[in-house]
Amino acid sequence: MVNLNRENFALGVINNIIIVDENNIILFLGDIIMDIIYKGEDRTGEEIFSGFPVHEEGDILEKNLKLVRREKVTKSFFHKGIGKKIVIFPANYAKEKNIIISFEDEIVNANIISSELKERVKELQCLYSISHEINAAKTLGEVFENTADHMSNGFQFPDLTSVTIKLDNKSYGDKESGEPTISIEEKIIVEGDERGLIKVSLSNGEKFLEEEFALIKEIADSFSKTIERVESRADLEKKKLILERKNLKLLELTEECARNREELETLIDAITDRIYVVDRDGNMSMSNDKDIGDEGHKFEDLCKSELQDEKSPIMKVFIAGKSINFEKKINNLYFSIRVYPIFSQKDNVEKILVICRNVTEKKELENQMLQSNKLASLGKLVAGIAHEINNPNTFIRGNLNIIKESFDDIFPIINKYYKEQTDLKIARLDYNVFRENIPLLINDMFEGSNRIKKIVDDLRNYARKDEGFLTDDVDINLVVNNAFRLVESQTRRMAHVKLQLDENLPIFKGNFQKLEQVMVNMILNAAQSINGQKGKVLINSTSPDGGEHVEVKISDNGKGIDEEIINSIFDPFFTTKRDKGGTGLGLSISYGIIREHGGEINVTSKSGEGAEFRITIPVRRVTAK
Repeated sequence: MVNLNRENFALGVINNIIIVDENNIILFLGDIIMDIIYKGEDRTGEEIFSGFPVHEEGDILEKNLKLVRREKVTKSFFHKGIGKKIVIFPANYAKEKNIIISFEDEIVNANIISSELKERVKELQCLYSISHEINAAKTLGEVFENTADHMSNGFQFPDLTSVTIKLDNKSYGDKESGEPTISIEEKIIVEGDERGLIKVSLSNGEKFLEEEFALIKEIADSFSKTIERVESRADLEKKKLILERKNLKLLELTEECARNREELETLIDAITDRIYVVDRDGNMSMSNDKDIGDEGHKFEDLCKSELQDEKSPIMKVFIAGKSINFEKKINNLYFSIRVYPIFSQKDNVEKILVICRNVTEKKELENQMLQSNKLASLGKLVAGIAHEINNPNTFIRGNLNIIKESFDDIFPIINKYYKEQTDLKIARLDYNVFRENIPLLINDMFEGSNRIKKIVDDLRNYARKDEGFLTDDVDINLVVNNAFRLVESQTRRMAHVKLQLDENLPIFKGNFQKLEQVMVNMILNAAQSINGQKGKVLINSTSPDGGEHVEVKISDNGKGIDEEIINSIFDPFFTTKRDKGGTGLGLSISYGIIREHGGEINVTSKSGEGAEFRITIPVRRVTAK
């Protein structure tokens, strides 16, 4: 029996050599050695040292190449990085200066195989001749008679080998080559029945090779199959017909499967949600996500990190075999993720079906509704607080009038008494001090009470239910002043706010309360952008085009806005103050209100140099002032 594995290896030796010329330029580079040494990069035409791994082994290779080329000898060394012994020898020991480089194990096996290959060629020639006789002969007798000679030629010593073939009590061959000293036999079995045998004898004390035992067995098997084929041709034709029918059915099933697969892919592609089928290692077998491996939200971003955490929702599906829903946020986008188990025939969760839906818009609507509810609740709370403050403040203001009138009547009486009692003290104060400061204190309380009343009135106006119509006659300076009074106590701690308002601005149709809300947001944002030392906020109003528009500028000397985010600041829910309770809705709502008035908000800023917001509103339906 020919050892095909070794012969295949011998033929593969060519893929394990490098041939270089006298200048060490690679003339030939085998595929296998190229993968091992050069990581699959074809270096043909380049110097062998280009890309040769590890500097130290490169120096050793260069020295050995010079030595082999000069002395015409074979040299070798062990390459630590590759873990193999490299052999270097001349391509031609007499003439050429080309050098061959290979691995030691390949060279050793090649030498062994070359000595065995000649014998195996004889065996192959024998098998080929017998196969030819089987195909060419008309009867089984002709096959056995003609193949006896071919068989002896396939053995190591043809002249000392005799072959006898027996089938159904008939003998073929009977070649005698001296006195036989040893013989081997192999039965010819047809459909489980013994029909004959092959006997091979060897004289002069020679012994059979191990491969020759395999050779006679293979020939016997070939005869068995030939007999079965000849005697069962009708049966074979029948089987052929059955096979053709099955093949036709298989083709029909294949076409049906292709149609079903196409329909399934069309259905999956029509689904707008992202669909993935993955195993425990994150290997994907199906998806309708065209962005995978390109742009967009890759599966690795959505779910792969979940596969590395045993406690994650996805891993719970693999462990428990039950579907699960969860949400995940990626780069300010929200995804609803549903995961379903896919069971194997052994009822193990082999894969999972992951359906990812982008619910960012829904989340934004929910957050907007939540914020609206918060603002509505805040309005009710502000109205209630204003009412609760206004009641006692009314008592205070009324009582202060009585107290002031009382002191106006009491002071003349006390003055007379003081002339007689010069050491008179009231509330532990000398009367002179008391007489001088009490009117001031009462006036201060009057001013404070009036200030409380003004703040309460402003809060009531801010919390007043608004229908959203642009029907108010709006004085933008009044809007700015009211908004500033509402936030003055907060901005005072962070910045000095200066107002420069043009008194000759036109009045326009709009919504006073909404614009007041815009100014509150803008003033607070400007003040909150200032870190460290107390900063400055300047609010300027003007009409730059002679009454066609009104313009309000709110500028600060705060930290400014980075270029990377300046185009996103008006987006809903975008905020740099998330850790401080920011919702990212203030500028977005303000932008919407100004756009509703037909105006624009523009911002100019540099990081570290403050920012300027410019609000421009057209004056359309003008009402006389």
